Amino acid sequence: MIEVTQPRSARFIPWLFVIGMLVVVAVNGALVYFAATTWSGIAVDKAYERGLAYNQALSVQAKETALGWAVEARLRTDGPEPVLVVKAADRNGRPLTDLQIESTVERPLGAPETRHLTLSPIERGTYAAPLPSLESGQWDAHLAIARGDERLHVTQRLLRP
Repeated sequence: MIEVTQPRSARFIPWLFVIGMLVVVAVNGALVYFAATTWSGIAVDKAYERGLAYNQALSVQAKETALGWAVEARLRTDGPEPVLVVKAADRNGRPLTDLQIESTVERPLGAPETRHLTLSPIERGTYAAPLPSLESGQWDAHLAIARGDERLHVTQRLLRP
């Protein structure tokens, strides 16, 4: 005798597609929410004005490059407190004297910590300033160097062990 069985019911299969699409919509909604409520994408303030002054910025950069000055900043940590030391030389390797050097030392990441310094000459072509209570880690030294009408801006990464 032949036994007849009921065919298997497949009514749940369309619901799998509906549930799958709901998952896709929910994930996309979450991504849109996080994209709209987090970083705006603006990297600089007044980007339009800076864009208009771009040719002027290129001109300043060309003048600084034409100077041919070589500047090296380092952190000397052999004493009781760290010292920012800057060596400056012209394109022929001769030490640069009579420079006015202002520096802003700041953390590149994390909580903002900034120190403003005026470096003094310690020998020909070498300038220094103490950095008391400088914590260990990475720091960026933004140097503004001037001699008469000549100007140079340099940023160098420092490491305090």
